[in-house]
Amino acid sequence: MTSSSPRCPVCASCQSVPFASARDVEYYTSDKPFTYRACTECHSVFLQDPPVDQLHIIYPANYYSYQRVPQGHSVVERVKEYLDRQLFRKLLEQIRGDDLRVLDVGGGRGGYSR
Repeated sequence: MTSSSPRCPVCASCQSVPFASARDVEYYTSDKPFTYRACTECHSVFLQDPPVDQLHIIYPANYYSYQRVPQGHSVVERVKEYLDRQLFRKLLEQIRGDDLRVLDVGGGRGGYSR
């Protein structure tokens, strides 16, 4: 496997195209840009060269998924959830077809993939 044609972790195809590049702007645990690719066979989006040996750095002790979920939601949390729902509704309206399948490995508590 070469870095120019990484293997898709879902279907094992070597056919993918650049999708996005992003930096950690929430916890600032790394200055390195993370490169995402889109598989042209199964259409999954995956992280090229995931830094599996750095997970303890990238996900610090104060990472939100490690925190105990409170019984009630604060006003701020309810407003954020409302805004998130509006954003996802707009994004999902742009997806063609009737079916949407999600495989989200490492998605925290997975609240958005319900």
